Amino acid sequence: MRVSLNEALKKGWISRKEASEILGDNNLPDSPRIDSPPQLALWDRIESEWPGRAVWELKGAIPGRRYKLDIAFPKPCDMVCVEYDGRKAHSYQSGKGKAPDGSELSAVEADREKDLVLREHGWAVLRYSRAQIVFAMDRVIEDIGRHLGRRDG
Repeated sequence: MRVSLNEALKKGWISRKEASEILGDNNLPDSPRIDSPPQLALWDRIESEWPGRAVWELKGAIPGRRYKLDIAFPKPCDMVCVEYDGRKAHSYQSGKGKAPDGSELSAVEADREKDLVLREHGWAVLRYSRAQIVFAMDRVIEDIGRHLGRRDG
């Protein structure tokens, strides 16, 4: 079985130090968050369905914005962003972002602003809850596949 260096790092088969020695620190991917088992389960399923096509926590998708996309299919023929709406990150606490007028946004409001900007730049944004991932993973994967299929041209 062959796996990418990125996949070996995510699965814990090699350490971040070992990966850093091979890739260099600037190219080292973020490792999956241990505190988000549903997101990690979704990532594992996506990797099994579309090996090497997705990126974990993509940064820099929109120039000038500090967005991090949970799971992204960044190739120009794809441009599909998959966001996990977990309980902790989506409580109505303020402080997640700033509105264009400078006012503070709640986590939900910041996510809606992020969605608008991503769509303006050609991304399809798909959001899934913990319950959808845990109890309806097959439907989530089918939905992602439909969006990728629409963009395969």
